[in-house]
Amino acid sequence: MPNLKVPSALADSTPTVVNQPPQNQDTQPKEEAPVTPKPKKTRGIRKDVVPKQRAKKYNSRKIEKKVDKCEHVHEKYYSRGLCKNCYHKLGRIKLAIDCPHTDRKLYARNVCKGCYLRIFFRQNKLSDKAEEGGSEDKS
Repeated sequence: MPNLKVPSALADSTPTVVNQPPQNQDTQPKEEAPVTPKPKKTRGIRKDVVPKQRAKKYNSRKIEKKVDKCEHVHEKYYSRGLCKNCYHKLGRIKLAIDCPHTDRKLYARNVCKGCYLRIFFRQNKLSDKAEEGGSEDKS
């Protein structure tokens, strides 16, 4: 082996690591400010809105329906600007299809009012008899 002279300054010093840079004030880890968590997003109703203000806001969007196409302005609105009685007399347009009275206005189940009431009471009469069990005292 060849004889290598090592300078005395290097022989007395401690070994240094080549891959690690020397630590200066610039490379010291800096203290980070504490991280505050972000507020959670809420779905639906906002928590910061006062309930009275929220109710007022939504009520203002409601459209008030008025009876204005018949003379019964004091009665409750039913449909098409009419009260309930006037709507059933004047407001309906379609004609009955499934009954012999094709010239009458449609009431329900594609039949006129007379046929519907006949069907309705016939079904209720049968259901009432079924509930009683068919046993009646005739004394």
